[in-house]
Amino acid sequence: MNQLIKDVAFTSAMMAEGAYHLISGMTEVVTHWGWLDAVEFISKHAEICEARYRELLEAGTEVPGVWMYEVCEPFGAELALAVINLKREPTDEEAQAILNGIVDSFMAKDEGSDEEVDGDSGQGN
Repeated sequence: MNQLIKDVAFTSAMMAEGAYHLISGMTEVVTHWGWLDAVEFISKHAEICEARYRELLEAGTEVPGVWMYEVCEPFGAELALAVINLKREPTDEEAQAILNGIVDSFMAKDEGSDEEVDGDSGQGN
C-alpha cells in the first residue's frame, strides 16, 4: 500500500476520534448526517490535513509536537462542531480556514521557548 494512502487513513482515524469525542458528549443529534456520510466527509478533509503536514515537512519546517493528537484530532472535532453549528457541512474554504487556525496555533505553541524540540514529526509512521 502506498505510504500516502496509509498516512491519509491514519489521519482520517484520528480526525474521526476527535469528532466522536465531541459528538458523544452532546445530546443534540445531527439527523441529516449518517455514519457513512461522516466517514466520507472526514476522509475528504483528511487529505487536506495530510497535504498541509507534508507541505510543512517539504519546506523543512520543524513540527513542534504530535501532529496527530494536536492537529488531526482537534480538526475532526472542529469539523464536527461546524456541521452541528452550520447545520450543513462546511465548504472546502471553511474547512481550510478551520485547519489553518489549528495549525497556526500548533506551530506557535513553542515560539519563544528555549526548549529543544525533538525532530520527531509526531506522524507516528
